[in-house]
Amino acid sequence: MSMSIGTLKKQIKGNDIKSIYLFYGPEEFLKKYYLNSIEEKILDKNTLAFNKIILEDKISVSKIIDNCDTLPVFSERKLVIVKNSEFFKGSKDSKRDNKNKEEKDEVKMENKTKKSKSNVDTILEYIKNFPSYTCLVFYEDEIDKRLKLTKEIGKQGLIVEFPYQKSEDLVKWVQNIAKSYKKQISVETASLLVEISDFGMTGIRNEIDKLLAYTGERKTITDDDVKNVGSITSKSIIFNLTDAIVDKNMAASLRLLNELITLKEPIPKIIFMIARQFRQLLQ
Repeated sequence: MSMSIGTLKKQIKGNDIKSIYLFYGPEEFLKKYYLNSIEEKILDKNTLAFNKIILEDKISVSKIIDNCDTLPVFSERKLVIVKNSEFFKGSKDSKRDNKNKEEKDEVKMENKTKKSKSNVDTILEYIKNFPSYTCLVFYEDEIDKRLKLTKEIGKQGLIVEFPYQKSEDLVKWVQNIAKSYKKQISVETASLLVEISDFGMTGIRNEIDKLLAYTGERKTITDDDVKNVGSITSKSIIFNLTDAIVDKNMAASLRLLNELITLKEPIPKIIFMIARQFRQLLQ
């Protein structure tokens, strides 16, 4: 079962787009990027409206099959995108504090699971003889790798995980974007930008766009630019809180901690983020 972005890159570059994909993971920026790349490879802009179908939430299996079976219009292929299908979720129920509520939920879940199983079985059989002219992309947040449907898609197509990227890779990405706009940003400044931005490449990209506009014709992006333009996020407050703790500045530390609490960040998460920041400083 392949879950490699590298494999997907090779397929797109070689114009070898498969019939079935399963995209999952928290990094929305990359999921959208590669979905758009597939679209650009197999669809013509002039017939896009006829050959791109997006199905989202509470999707009936019959609707998915009907859209996949329908022939493309003035095109060799068509693209069917199924978002948040819930076909790939496990059957484990989360624990509830209230036992009565839990019992009611279990009854509902049991009925829902029975219905879902028939849906999943139908999809499972269908993809074994899937039409070659259709590219079907399941677009999910999380999946259960143990499910038969997940394993079958691994055999018939490609499963690709899109996790949050490592800090060092994000720093290089920031520098490459700056370079494409004929600007320079040091490793240290790019690291600062990554550290204070929200998790995910979309938030970082938004901060880069603001920096590009802020610096204008100036060729170099500095730490001060990042600090002046950067949005106030939990990560940026944690970054400043860490500095305040290191400087033994009690007043600033308490003020920043109150800001995090105001943002309704859970205390355990705050402790985790502070510990993570210190670990990165010690590396």
